[in-house]
Amino acid sequence: VRLEDGIDIALPGRQIDLADDTPVTFGIRPEHCEIGEGGLQIIVDSTEVLGAETILHAATPRGNSFTVALRGISRARPGDRIPIIIREAFVHLFDGNGVSVGAEKDWRNAYFS
Repeated sequence: VRLEDGIDIALPGRQIDLADDTPVTFGIRPEHCEIGEGGLQIIVDSTEVLGAETILHAATPRGNSFTVALRGISRARPGDRIPIIIREAFVHLFDGNGVSVGAEKDWRNAYFS
């Protein structure tokens, strides 16, 4: 999948029955992202420190909203540019009608080792 920001996210093993360049909505839960070199960067708008976790409310450089939930207390501040790793197994894609496409057949494999 190529994001608007020009970042490619590989989705190995996914069968997606759409023509190349068909627009999709990309979704991932905030807890399924990590800080680290993964190609995507976010710019922090605000943070919520909740004790056991910190929520980063941010946007991509193109202005798309992006939220990350991190374990522990983060030192991130508004304006910080942070590299993000997306855990591909947890990516959700939706077609123009909001219907899920290319879903993992068994999502439990991504949770259990």
